[in-house]
Amino acid sequence: MNLKTVVMNARVLGGAANGQARVAQELADRLDLLRVSSATNGVRGHAWEQTVLPLKARGRLLWSPSTSGPVLYPNQVVTVHDVAFLDVPEYFTPSFAKVYGALVPRLVRTARSIVTISEFSRRRILSYVPDAEEKVLVIYNGVSPAFRAGVEGAAEQVAAAGIPWKRYFLFFAGADRRKNARAVTDAWKQVVDRMPEDVGLVSYGRRSTEKVFGADQGDDEAPRSLSLGGVSEALLIALLNRAEALVFPSLYEGFGLPVLEAMASGCPVICSNTTSLPEVAGEAALLVRPEAVGDIAEAMLRIVAEPSLAEGLRHAGLERAREFSWKAAADQYRDLFKALA
Repeated sequence: MNLKTVVMNARVLGGAANGQARVAQELADRLDLLRVSSATNGVRGHAWEQTVLPLKARGRLLWSPSTSGPVLYPNQVVTVHDVAFLDVPEYFTPSFAKVYGALVPRLVRTARSIVTISEFSRRRILSYVPDAEEKVLVIYNGVSPAFRAGVEGAAEQVAAAGIPWKRYFLFFAGADRRKNARAVTDAWKQVVDRMPEDVGLVSYGRRSTEKVFGADQGDDEAPRSLSLGGVSEALLIALLNRAEALVFPSLYEGFGLPVLEAMASGCPVICSNTTSLPEVAGEAALLVRPEAVGDIAEAMLRIVAEPSLAEGLRHAGLERAREFSWKAAADQYRDLFKALA
């Protein structure tokens, strides 16, 4: 089958860089689809998606990879990454939660097939649309080959970024409050005086638009810490290569791509024991209760105090990351498109 007969709703590729855009790009690079995109985003982009996109698709099978799509176009596969806007709407602006809370259940009912990225997300989708069980399937995300251990020049890149400590913990601190960055800084404050002086705390993450997550909560300053803001993929890989651990106590994830990327980079992982994260991390991470700052603090201390634990997590993480690939994900999408077309 020529996949050029399958139309990709590529609107997400023209917007802000985020997790869903990265997933769509990784898959699009491996699937020879006919991409149709809008030059606008936001409200105008949604209007284009509902009105112009169906005309451009012209009855052909359409893939919408980013949790939205034209509700009056049934010949469609929609990738619904999660339903956080229904489960935890308090983490979004009221308008965003209202729009997606109305749109997505309707898409789940009308589309020919729904793909999601974890068994956790599948269960949550079906809790809202239980009669869609037969058409909601899981295709796990992969991890880019760029994320790997032993990257040459990683130490030099880290030093050039201005990190003054020999060792450091790394965490994501964007505007999405689900990532629970405040808990990391609170945990660090509890243990910084018990850490060796050559260990610091480093955050990264671009501040996202207020249209999705609301007003920026601001940085919570902590001693011996540094905020890098947005970083390039190359620098992120270097940071992961050199970090003591990635600390990722997210309150809600549909998948948890940063966990896999850290593991593939040889970085030990401390992450939440909730939502999709235990499913993705398996036995290869130190799991903590995300709301328990003391648990996070204790895990950070253990990473430094128990070198054998950190080394075991590095090896287990590398093995775990090998179980996920974008090629395998793309192959599953290709088979689905062939079956439906």
